[in-house]
Amino acid sequence: MSAVKPVHLELVTDYSANGFLKAFRRFTSRRGICRNLYSDCGTNFVGADAELKRLLSGCLQESRNLQHLLANDGTEWKFNPPGAPHMGGKWEAAAKSVKFHLQRTIADMLLTYEDFSTFLTQVEAVLNSRPLSAFSEDPDDLTALTPGHFI
Repeated sequence: MSAVKPVHLELVTDYSANGFLKAFRRFTSRRGICRNLYSDCGTNFVGADAELKRLLSGCLQESRNLQHLLANDGTEWKFNPPGAPHMGGKWEAAAKSVKFHLQRTIADMLLTYEDFSTFLTQVEAVLNSRPLSAFSEDPDDLTALTPGHFI
């Protein structure tokens, strides 16, 4: 497990397995294929897992191609045990930080999809610019290592 916690926020239009799969494709297109994917047992995640398994179990050539592609990607999807949200401490802390910025900045304002997507990108930038440690021992050097340097 990494001690660095960069954040990636992705806006979706619905809370479905299909919506998650589209968001996951956008994530991997921007950030690259991840080795491990950890999540809680939310219905959209479990549904996406079931949908991927259904697609991979078919005998069609397209299904075989998809199965080969995902096998080469090497992403292992790990679910927390049901009823154990405390095991998602890192992402739960990130969600709390995102909610803090949402409440303090936009509260109950109505935003368009584009405005909300822009706002989430700005929140992501703030969270990923937290200083972790100084780059050098020089007290005049104010640059710091941040979670953003790792993504």
